[in-house]
Amino acid sequence: MAARTLLVTNDFPGQRGGFETFGSRLARRLAGGDGAGVVVHTASSGNGGYDDYQDYPIERDSGPRLLPTARTARRVAQLMRGYGCDRVLLAEAGLGLVAPRLRPRSDGEVVAATRGARSWGPAARPMLRRIASGADVLAYPDESAREDAETALPPDSAVRLVRLTAGVDTDTFRPGLDGAASRRRLGLGEGPVILSAARLVRGCGADSLVRAMTWLRVRFPGVRLVVAGDGPDLRRLRSLAAWAGVAEDVVFAGPVAEEDLPPLYAAADIFALPCRSGSERGNPAWSPRMLEAAACGLPVVVGGWGPAPDRVRHGETGYVVDGDDARGVARRLSLLLADPRTARAMGERGRDWVLREWTWKRILARLDHTRTGD
Repeated sequence: MAARTLLVTNDFPGQRGGFETFGSRLARRLAGGDGAGVVVHTASSGNGGYDDYQDYPIERDSGPRLLPTARTARRVAQLMRGYGCDRVLLAEAGLGLVAPRLRPRSDGEVVAATRGARSWGPAARPMLRRIASGADVLAYPDESAREDAETALPPDSAVRLVRLTAGVDTDTFRPGLDGAASRRRLGLGEGPVILSAARLVRGCGADSLVRAMTWLRVRFPGVRLVVAGDGPDLRRLRSLAAWAGVAEDVVFAGPVAEEDLPPLYAAADIFALPCRSGSERGNPAWSPRMLEAAACGLPVVVGGWGPAPDRVRHGETGYVVDGDDARGVARRLSLLLADPRTARAMGERGRDWVLREWTWKRILARLDHTRTGD
C-alpha cells in the first residue's frame, strides 16, 4: 500500500520561488489522484486562497516559520497520528534537526532532506550526524551533496541515502508545441531566441545574459533574449540593459503562469540560467525550469552552483558555465547559435535524459524503494 506522507516544509505557496514551486509540485505528486497520499504542514505565511483549491489537507502553523524545536516535533507527531501518516518528510536541512526528537514520539519512517545546506564540510558535520541519528533516510539534492554526506557520516551509520529533486511532467513539457503565439505576443520576430525563466534575484545570473547580448547581437543579428519572471533584481536588470545598449534586444516578459510555460519554451531555441552563489531566498539553482526546458527539447546552459550542474550533461545536453563570466556565457551561447543542428541534437539528448532520470514517477519510486527495501 502507498505511504501517506506528512510533508513538513517552510517552502510552500504563500511565498514565491523555486523552493516553493518544488514544495507544491512534490505535494501534488505525493497526494495521488484522490489527494489521500499527503498531508502538508507548513508555516502561516498568507496563502492567498491557495489552500482552498487543494484536495489534500494543509495544516498551517501559527508562526511565520517552522523551527526545529520540541514544539514542532510534538506537532509533527500529533499530525502523523491524527492523519494516519506512516512517513514524514522533513523537507530542508534545518527542519531535519527535528528527526531525533521524533524518534520517541513516532514509529513512522523519517526522511530528512539535506537541501538548503551549502556544504557538509567539517563545521557542519555534527549537524548532519545529529539529523542522521533520528532519520531512516537522508534525501540529497545533487551528487556533491551525496559525496559530502558520505564523507561526513560515521562508517556504522544505518541511514539510507536517496536523491530527491523536482521531477518533470513530460506530457506537459514536450517538444513539438506551437510557440508562434508566444513569439507574436512578445514581438520576437523570426530570429533565434534565448530564454531565461526564473525568479529575478542576483543569483539567477540574468545580468550575465544581458551583458552577453552586447557580443551576441553583433555576431547574430536578430537574436533576442527573453527574461521571464519577476523579483527584486528586475529594476537593476532593466537599467543594465539600457546602459549596455541592448534594451531593444532584451524582452522582459514578466511573471509567466504555469500553463503558459510550455508554449514559451516552444518559442525559444536555447534555455539559459547561469545561476551562481547567492544568499537570496529563492535562488533558482533549485528551479525545475532547466529540466522543463530540456524536456521540451531545448539545449540548456546553466551555472555551476548548487544542484544546477546535475541538471545538464556538459557537452551532451548543454553546457555548464561560470555564471559570473559574461564573456564565457556568450561563448557557449555562440556555439549553439552558430550550429543549430548541434543545438537540436543536444536538445534531443536532453529530452531522452529527462525521460530516463527526471520524471516524477522515477523520483518518487526512489523514495518508495527506501521504504519497501525491495
